[in-house]
Amino acid sequence: MDVKLAIEKTLSAPDKKVTSSDNFQLFVKDIVKSEVRIVFKSLSEDGVQAGKKDIDKSRRKITKKVIQGDKGRHRMDTASIDKIKAYVKSYLIQKFVHR
Repeated sequence: MDVKLAIEKTLSAPDKKVTSSDNFQLFVKDIVKSEVRIVFKSLSEDGVQAGKKDIDKSRRKITKKVIQGDKGRHRMDTASIDKIKAYVKSYLIQKFVHR
């Protein structure tokens, strides 16, 4: 997902009042969701299988860890996005490839 597109989508999503914390959480969810989809497509080509529940549980756990790790700074720059993507890849590979 393009960084600018993700930020625009996050900022324009709800009509209600949102805090920067809510924007950041939506932003992280979008990035993690798209990256999990990409990584699982790659892993499925290599023969790794995972159920929908496993994928959803992993996505929620990754999102929670990323938000906790940010410690309230709400960083939405490209370096942070690259770190999130790297964390998603390493987490999923560790969890599903090394079973």
